[in-house]
Amino acid sequence: MRMTLALVFVSLAACVDESGSTDTEEVTTEIRINPRTDGTEPGYVNGVLCTQVFPGALTPQTQMYLIWAVGTNGIVNAPYNTPRRPNLYAVFGTGTPLFETHHVAGQDQFDHYHVLEVPGNSHDVDNTTWDVLALFPGPNFNAATYRSAKSVRQLMAQSAAGILSPVMTLPEAGFPEIVLRTPVTCPRDGDHALPDAAL
Repeated sequence: MRMTLALVFVSLAACVDESGSTDTEEVTTEIRINPRTDGTEPGYVNGVLCTQVFPGALTPQTQMYLIWAVGTNGIVNAPYNTPRRPNLYAVFGTGTPLFETHHVAGQDQFDHYHVLEVPGNSHDVDNTTWDVLALFPGPNFNAATYRSAKSVRQLMAQSAAGILSPVMTLPEAGFPEIVLRTPVTCPRDGDHALPDAAL
């Protein structure tokens, strides 16, 4: 399934980080969220529902990626879809519950949830820079029985089973490329984790 966008794309050239950083970045301090200025989105990391943070997304200075406010430093000026950088998967059109969905008012057709690639079964996310890839309902998708994938392993299993589409680059899905900067914070308490076998 391809999405054709009829949106006016805001020029990214004026909104990118000019540092040219292409390597994985690490957070060395605890992530703090200011609810007046920072946007957040849910995202699954190895079975745990975590929070992606977009510093400055609720300010007029935010950068925009199509309809999404990604913060004042959310767009990274770097080559897209490289093997050195982990992936952030956006899964569109599955009708997942609101608590795990990134929703923009009046734009229901772009509702999606996220699964982030983090090595092993860790819930400590040091990386802040991601290549964004997309998936959509596949030929074996059933909205009545679908349950969101909560790990990359589950996501790939759903894709292989035809429940979801194959993984697509953003241009293959009808979107412009983006390398996204977003730190991630996960709950420290293991009560939110799935058993390893479920991942």
